[in-house]
Amino acid sequence: ASVAVALTVLGAGFANQTEVKANGDGSPREVIEDLAANNPAIQNIRLRHENKYLKARLENAMEVAGRDFKRAEELEKAKQALEDQRKDLETKLKELQQDYDLAKESTSWDRQRLEKELEEKKEALELAIDQASR
Repeated sequence: ASVAVALTVLGAGFANQTEVKANGDGSPREVIEDLAANNPAIQNIRLRHENKYLKARLENAMEVAGRDFKRAEELEKAKQALEDQRKDLETKLKELQQDYDLAKESTSWDRQRLEKELEEKKEALELAIDQASR
């Protein structure tokens, strides 16, 4: 890349009638950088290249952001579905708890009734045995 820039600088220098010479004041890289910094044509080429690079990065970032946004929407929908399912299960649990409590109460009442009947029959049987033994 530096060779291409150097050739571009030299070509631009010749096209603008700019004198390009290497003196002992700096390295060839410094000379090229100085020429590039002072040449609008080279600055334009560098800026176009940088602009192209930045546009590509921006497009990539926008694509990633779009995918992330779409994924976030999908996750939000899944979360809402799970929340709805949780509410349904909570409602069913309450209904089942009510049914269980009612069945438990009914069973308790039936047991008390049966125990009372059993006690009455036991008393009647004891009375019958007591009368028979006299």
